[in-house]
Amino acid sequence: MLGKTLLRRLNNEERSLIKDGALMTTILAGGIAYLNYREWIKKDFLRSEGHYRFHSRSQNMTPWKQLYFTWWRMPDEEFNVYHRFKPYFMIGQLDLSKEILIPATFTDPSGQVHNGYNVISPLYCYEGGRLSFQKAFAQEDPV
Repeated sequence: MLGKTLLRRLNNEERSLIKDGALMTTILAGGIAYLNYREWIKKDFLRSEGHYRFHSRSQNMTPWKQLYFTWWRMPDEEFNVYHRFKPYFMIGQLDLSKEILIPATFTDPSGQVHNGYNVISPLYCYEGGRLSFQKAFAQEDPV
């Protein structure tokens, strides 16, 4: 009620200014909402793709001499199509005694900075992942 009486008291130039401001505010809020909706749809799609691919069968990616450099510097498009969200495993031994700590900082969404490390640990792969569990349980060399 008070808003109507205030608008009636304004002259035509002031009314058109308020009308234009309301229109621009509506367009700006609608644009921001649309961009957030598009981002939400994109994340939902990636989440569903991840759930679908994580339920696929794991593949052994233990490298052997013939396969060492086939994945090196793979194009992003090939990685996204064939390898993103796909479960892989490697057969080998993780050597924690030779890990390397690289100092790094992490900024969380609230803007707080946390100090930490990027950890690189060597993984010694068995040749081609050809592991014999029968020999391993018989206390022999399994590879």
